[in-house]
Amino acid sequence: MNKICFFDSRYKSAYGAQKSMMTLIKNLPTEIKTILLTTETGDLTNFSENNNIETQILKASDRINTFGGKILDFNIIKKLQLIIDILMYNFKLLFWLRKNKIDVLYTNCDKSFILSFIAAKIYRIPVVSYKRIISSDDKSRISRFMSYIVARFSNKILCISKGVRKSIDNKLLNKFGYKYEVLYTGYDFEQIISDNSINYLYNNYDLNEDNLIIGLIGSITPRKGHHIAIEAFNKINAEFKNSKLLFVGSVPDGYKSYYNKLKNRAIELSIENKIIWTGYVNNIADHYKLFDCTILPSSAEGLPRVVVESLANDVPVVANDVGGVPEIITNGKFGYIMENNNKKELFKGIKFLIDNESDIDAKNERSEYVVNKFSIENYVNGFIEIINEL
Repeated sequence: MNKICFFDSRYKSAYGAQKSMMTLIKNLPTEIKTILLTTETGDLTNFSENNNIETQILKASDRINTFGGKILDFNIIKKLQLIIDILMYNFKLLFWLRKNKIDVLYTNCDKSFILSFIAAKIYRIPVVSYKRIISSDDKSRISRFMSYIVARFSNKILCISKGVRKSIDNKLLNKFGYKYEVLYTGYDFEQIISDNSINYLYNNYDLNEDNLIIGLIGSITPRKGHHIAIEAFNKINAEFKNSKLLFVGSVPDGYKSYYNKLKNRAIELSIENKIIWTGYVNNIADHYKLFDCTILPSSAEGLPRVVVESLANDVPVVANDVGGVPEIITNGKFGYIMENNNKKELFKGIKFLIDNESDIDAKNERSEYVVNKFSIENYVNGFIEIINEL
């Protein structure tokens, strides 16, 4: 297996899923050649080029390059046109695979798989797909159909955590269980752990060390639970007048209305001046150093990068019990796992960390734990072992 194509059609995204993929690409042995492929220029290509990763663009139609659930709103004619676009893209990709002499195709999401598996099967190369998340959307008819297609035509399906594999539909596991492998993401902790001074961030956001700072890192989408964070923070702010809530992340296409609802709700609660919206940032590691705690009220996750990165920077986490969260937060020194994903439970978790700050001080223990468990070496070796079995 000398040459692997890593394909992610989400060209506007450079978040956890893309960063994990690029960490793998950068740390594979030099004898394994790699190409990152996407469908358009955007944040993904900018990020990959900044990391000196060979990147190519195989352009797709505007209908294919539609995100934020807007495809579901297409009328019947546009949906038929989309199906034709997908077939045409597969055949265009077939010629690209031959030209570049690709040995293995790796798809970083289900949409990328649908855009490429026909080409891979005609070209007769194995396809490895990555399952990073199980959400309520996976119960819809379309999602179930896509999950079946991925299971049926993938050679291997890498699950980012045991929690994700456990959440796979039993019918799929009974029929295709041998294809599902758990592979924890590895992290480049030299880039994740910050030793920088963060005085510039205090100045940028008009903060000081006396502030109680609660951070949520992630794109502004309902799945990440910003609406729950605002409601819980309103209760925290009533008790701790020096508190601030940082939302670190941008608003993806299709989610502007959700963002506006969040802003309006903050105004209704008279806490709009207590919430800081940073937009997309490159220096995420420095931001962790600002936080007294990180929160993750997500409705669905795989192996949330934010939790690992936060613990690596010695910051405890309050997170919903989804995906691989219990595989990271294994005791109370690392944080608090919410029993129910609602404002009361999130408030309870934040209060627990505040009230027990001295008792759960385990800074070195947090960092050492995640550095050992989620090493790049384990990630790369596990991936190579799976690839060699194809």
